[in-house]
Amino acid sequence: MRGWLCWPLLCLLSLACARENPPVEHAVDERPAPVLARVGDSVFRRDRLEALLQETGRTLSREEISSLLMDWVESQIFAQESLNRHLGRTATEREELKRTRLKLLKGFLQESVLAESLLVEDWEMRNWMRDHSEELVLAEGRVRVLWYQATDSSLAEGLRSAVLMDTLKQEALGAEGVDHGRSGWISLERFQRETSGILEQLEPRELTPLLKRDERWVFYQLLSHQPAGQSLSLPDDEEEIRARVLEDLRLDRLAAFERRLVQGADWSMSLDSLLLPGESGQEFQP
Repeated sequence: MRGWLCWPLLCLLSLACARENPPVEHAVDERPAPVLARVGDSVFRRDRLEALLQETGRTLSREEISSLLMDWVESQIFAQESLNRHLGRTATEREELKRTRLKLLKGFLQESVLAESLLVEDWEMRNWMRDHSEELVLAEGRVRVLWYQATDSSLAEGLRSAVLMDTLKQEALGAEGVDHGRSGWISLERFQRETSGILEQLEPRELTPLLKRDERWVFYQLLSHQPAGQSLSLPDDEEEIRARVLEDLRLDRLAAFERRLVQGADWSMSLDSLLLPGESGQEFQP
């Protein structure tokens, strides 16, 4: 999907399409403004573009107008598809979807498309790693740790001694004033700040000294350390790599679905009326 040209302009465009135009008296022989884009029975006419540009004070090139109209076409197609998929919702929900269809309906559509589970085969993961080797290089170092904290220093020291001697019992972790947990990957820079640079002296499974944090005492046990410049690899980082591959597969599935949806829809677009006989120049303004 292309990025939107201008979010404020597109929001106004969506609102203009959602509300009904008030009746306007025309001369009997006055023809309607030329149609710039059509999706089924919905049309976007030149006078609507003129009103939109007057309201925003913008001047757009033909390429920018084409991109903007294509966003309108896609939003109309996705909105209708999403409504079709969610007709079982309550009347209130359907009204809410209609009012905010450019944003919400596309989100519901994505959820529907991506709802099916995807499996990542080992060969897919290896191929992805080969094609995305640069993305596997860590821009900054990171660590994973176990952390323990207590409300007073003697309690924290007892915890630390038990962890150090590998005699820690589950009952101690459930005691009042004690908390503990396991971190995901956290920034090495952040961890260095929290431990005053003690990491440089630690090996995996070693403990930091007791550190005062507000009204609590805390210490960390280093689980693993990956320095900046190291590449993710199998099997150590399989879970993280698999998640990245899965996300790319989901995005590919969504993009393919959107292409099929647009290609199979009843729509058309023409900018012929933007440059009438006798006009010149590449920009259009009301």
